[in-house]
Order: sequence, then C-alpha cells, then structure tokens
Amino acid sequence: MRVRQALAGAIAMVIAIGLAMAWDWAHPSWAALGVAVCTQLSDGESLQKGLMRILGTILGGVTLLIVMATFPQDRFPALLLTGMFVLVYAYLMNSVRRFYILYLACIIPVVIATAEQDDPTRFFEVTTARMLETGLGVGVYVVVAIVFFPTSTSAQFFDKVKAQTSTLADLLTAAVGVLTARTQSDEDLSSLLGSATERQGGLLNALDAASLDSFDMLENKSAWDQAVRSLEYATKSLDRALLDRSVLERADIGHVLIGLPHFEVEIISRLRSIQQMIDKQSPEAEPQNIALSPAQDRIASYTEIQRASLHAVSHHLMQIDQATKDLYDAVAKARGFRAGSIEHLHRTPRTFTIIPEPEQAMGAMRCVLGFWAAFAVYMLVPSVPFPPFVLIIAMVVGIQAGVMTPYLRPISVFPKVIIAMVGGLILHVFLMPHLDGFGQLATFMIFPSTFLILYFFDGVNKALGLSTWVTAVQFNGNVQTYSFTFFTDALAAMFIALCIMQILWQFPFNFAPQQAYNRLLKRFLRSAMRVITSMDNADAPEGWWQRQIRVYHEKQIALIPQKLPIWASQLPKETVGDEMVNQATALAVSLGVIGARLEDLVALRNGPGATLWNAEMRGELEIWRNEIAALEAATRGKSATRSPTDFDGKARALIDQLETSFADARARGAGETSIPVQVDTVYSLLGAYRGLTEAISESLKLSNAMDWPRLREPRFNV
Repeated sequence: MRVRQALAGAIAMVIAIGLAMAWDWAHPSWAALGVAVCTQLSDGESLQKGLMRILGTILGGVTLLIVMATFPQDRFPALLLTGMFVLVYAYLMNSVRRFYILYLACIIPVVIATAEQDDPTRFFEVTTARMLETGLGVGVYVVVAIVFFPTSTSAQFFDKVKAQTSTLADLLTAAVGVLTARTQSDEDLSSLLGSATERQGGLLNALDAASLDSFDMLENKSAWDQAVRSLEYATKSLDRALLDRSVLERADIGHVLIGLPHFEVEIISRLRSIQQMIDKQSPEAEPQNIALSPAQDRIASYTEIQRASLHAVSHHLMQIDQATKDLYDAVAKARGFRAGSIEHLHRTPRTFTIIPEPEQAMGAMRCVLGFWAAFAVYMLVPSVPFPPFVLIIAMVVGIQAGVMTPYLRPISVFPKVIIAMVGGLILHVFLMPHLDGFGQLATFMIFPSTFLILYFFDGVNKALGLSTWVTAVQFNGNVQTYSFTFFTDALAAMFIALCIMQILWQFPFNFAPQQAYNRLLKRFLRSAMRVITSMDNADAPEGWWQRQIRVYHEKQIALIPQKLPIWASQLPKETVGDEMVNQATALAVSLGVIGARLEDLVALRNGPGATLWNAEMRGELEIWRNEIAALEAATRGKSATRSPTDFDGKARALIDQLETSFADARARGAGETSIPVQVDTVYSLLGAYRGLTEAISESLKLSNAMDWPRLREPRFNV
C-alpha cells in the first residue's frame, strides 16, 4: 500500500508540474502543492482533502475579492475586515469536521494578495489562476489514483466499525463480569475502555474519507453517521454504568438484577448480527426487547444508596440497549436489510448557546494578532527578507500552532525547518543547473524526490517534507533563478515570523501548558458553581440571556474535562516531574466525574425530577458550593479554613437525610400506580447526589496533594 501511494503521488507530481510548465502557467508550484496535499494519509482522505482544498481556495479567493471590492484604497479598514474573516474562520475550525476548508480560507487570501504585490489590480486574475492550478494538481492526482492505482477506503471504514463493535462486545463481557463479580480486576476493563474511546475518535473521519471514495457510501452517509454516533453513545453509557456501580463495590448484582444474563447474550448477538450485515450477510436474528428489573425480595436489605446505584446501573444498561437498536437499524438501512421491529425512544435534542468557547476564541484571536503583527513588519520594516513569506508563515503557524495544537511552542519547529530545507538547497543549487529539459528534471529530481518523501515520511513529517521541498526548489515558472541567498533569506523570514508567533504564544494569552491547565481548571470550577446555583434557582423565571449563560456553563462542565487531560500530558516532565504530571491527570479525570454527575443532575432538573427540587433539597446545595470553593482555594495553593472532616460529616448527614426522605417516598408509592416513575427519579437523584459528593471529596484530596506554587513558577511558563 505504501509503494502504491508513493508511486501515485510521484507520477501525479511529474504530470501536474509538466502540464503547468507546458501551458506556461505562472506558478507551477501551486499545482505541485495541490498534489502534495492529496498525498496525505490514505487515498480516500486524499480525495477528500483535494476537494476541500478546491473549496477552501474558492472560499479564500472570494473572501479576498470581497475585501478588495469593499475597501480598494483603504489599507487599515481592509486589514480590519480581513481580520474579522480570519477570526471567524479560525474559531469555526474547531467546531466543524471539514476544518481544512476554513484553514485554507484563512491562508489563501494572504498568499494571493502577496503574490502580485506590485500590481494590486491583478487580484482577480491571480485568484482565478490559483484556483485553476490547484484544481489541476488535485485533478491529476485523482485521475492517477483512480485509473492506475485504484483503492477503496470504504473497506477500511467497515473494518473499523466491525473492530469497534467487537471491542464493545468484549467491553460488555468484561463489564458484566465486574458487575456479577466474575472478574476480580478492572485492569482489562480499563484497557478495553481506553481502546474503544481512542478508536471511536477516528470513525467519523474515516466515514468522511470513505463517503468521497465510494458513491454507495456517500448515498448512505446519514445512516452510517447514525451508526457511528450510536456506537459512541453505547460506549459512553457503559462507562457511566461502571461509574454508578461503584457504591456496590464487589457485590454480585447478577442474582439481583433480573434479566442481566439475557441482556449480555442479546446485546452480543445483536452486535454479531450487525457485523454480518456489514459483510452483506443476512443477520442470524433480529433484535429482541430486553427488560431489566431488580428483584424486590433480594434487595430488601439494600440501603437507599445501594438501591439508587442499582437503578442507575440498570438505566445506563438500557441506554446501551437503545443505542445498539439504533446501530442495528442504521446498518440495516445502509446495507439494504430490514430494520428491527422494535420501539425507539425519543432523544432530547442538544441545546446551543451563542456565547463563544473561550479557548477557541483565544486561539482565533492569536491568529488575527499574528496576521496584523506580520503585516506591520511586511509594510513598515525596511530591508526585511521575503516580506510576503513572513506574512504567509505567520498565518500558517498561527493557525496550526494556535488553533490545532495550541500547546506547541512556535519557535520549537525552527530546527526541523532548517533540516527539511537542506535537501531542497542541495537539489536547487547543485543539481538543477545541470539538468537539460523537463525530461531530466522529472527523471532525476521530481519523481525520485517525491517518491522517497512519500515512502519514508508519515503524517506531519510527510506534509512538512513535501511542502518545504516544493518551496525550496522554486517551481515558480519556466525560468529558474539559482541563488544561495534565496535559502538564507527564506530562513531569516521564517525566523522573524516564528519569533512574532512565539511572542503571541505568551502574550496576551499564555498558551504554556501550565498556564492553560490552570486557566481551564478555574473556568471549570466557576462553571460548576454557576450550575449548582442554577439548580438552587430552578423555579425562578429565566430570561433569554440568563438561559444562554446557564447553557454555556453546562457545556463547560462537559467539555473542559475532555481538554484537561491533554494539557496535563503536555506539562514539562523534566521540570515539574512525572509525579506532578500524573497527579494533574488524575485530578482531570476526577473533575470529569464531577462534570458527569452535574450533567445527571441537570438532566433530572430539566426532566421528570423537576418536581422534586423542593426547598429542603435545594438548601443542601450550599454544601457543594462551599466544597467547590474550597477546591478552588486549594488550586491556588491556599488552605481552606475548614476541618478535613467537615465535608465528610456534612455529606454523610446529607445522604442520611435524603435516604430517609426517599425511603418515605418509596413507602408511600408502594400501593399507588402513579408513583413508581417518581420513585425511579428519586433513585436517580440520590445516585447523582452521592456520586457528586464522592467526586468532590476525591478531587479535594488530589488537589491538596499537588504542589501548585511549583507548577506556577514563572520560569516554567515560557
């Protein structure tokens, strides 16, 4: 496969550059870059990137034309308007799956605007030429890949879906083993869960690639999209079931939860049938309805907390049942089989807010500030080598290091750039002057260079290698200029751009991992406080703006725990030590549990549990507010004025009080047919209350164990 992709890329590069030069197009390097982009990753993703490159080029060209038509003679209003476009595009990059279109829409206006700086009236001509040459490179690669080296990524997508269903089946078996005390260790379970979560993240991208590589996949993309999301929902539900069973410790609930053995057999059979349909084989059996219920005589000795935990486990297992039903129907629809005759429950739609996500906004603003700073150098500083290059590199680095990998120090890539340009220097200065005609150029330089880069490099290194090589050999026309100063000027321009972005990496928003980790941590705690306060005022009338703020904070408690482990992993081990990195990661995981428990309470407050938020229960929320305030104080390296046992004592009293109240509610509902739904909600509330209490307590212990002053030492934040 690697040889086929390398051959396809090398042949396409030769043809694209040859056609561009034969037709005397102004910038053959644009066609070469079109091929370079298409050669990344698999063939399917290459076709997708090719299409996105064309769309991004069109969007960027239209953006430039809008700016030039609006302010043809006013430099500063044009800069302001361009900055607004860059801000919007850079912010949206982290919110859409086809972010590469917006990535190019940020860069293309700068590339075109600086290509013909001596004659601004040629913007439309240059924009059109850029689109044509990019389309040439993409089109040539598509033809070569499809005609001479045809491959299909739909089979790869199917393999990934089947692998994920197999992992889910193994995960379910291991989870039921833990629930029924068949398994005494959670190590295999944790490994399977981590594998499933990691693999799940690439399924949507694999689907996008396959849908552009196969008409059948494109036609049934909505069904496959539902299948991927159902797999994710099932995996998360299983994770939540394991979280809720913790209060039962190693108790065997297999003899208590009626229907659990049948549940395991049915779900695994269902997943096996799904795999058969993916292979276009008739499924062995259609899904059957599942019922899980606790045996009342066997849980007579259970406390209310244990009853609540058992109810929560049952609820999340039924969510797995629903998710696998959706998965079965989605795959059946995509493969032309009959859907299962089962009832589907209504899913609550997601709620949106207009308030922007702060981290995304800071990254986008960093791109805009970098663009303006580089433009100031471009226009005002005399004798700067390659001023357009400074502007282009600032935009590229600003987006890649500011939005995609914000923890990356821009200046750290400079040594790699120097190494990458050495090959281009040797080829351009010492080989190209001795070549006679395009035949020798293609035979001795273009084909072998492209093939070797594609064969030996992977991922980012491949993209960096090809892009730098194309730039270094100056495929900018049929007439070449061989000069060593070209490389020294290019390196100087790149160094200036990287220095600008390095300054912006620390100011006005510091993206050092230590600073970003602390920033996200504080924001999470503030949002947790606001969510608890909103529960306290659940009955108060809510205006439009108050609702936007509430939804924003609810989203923060769900999103920030996903980002904290990433920043924790980027903490400099050589300065803060392995132990602190592990502690920061453990704290991030614990905060994720707090966020999950708060999400449970929010769902209950907005759903059937709204009627149970009486004054007595809301008054107890003050305990959580005080403890989260103590947790925030601990993260600042300050000890709270409280006894370490205060929280445990108050929390125990709270749970005892709630147990009594809920036991009374269950007793009152024993003889009434209208009460059981409320009793289920009561159990869900108790489980969420208890879980949040334990999660806050664990987070306090982890936070008090960390050396926060050391983590914030200024010398570690650069």
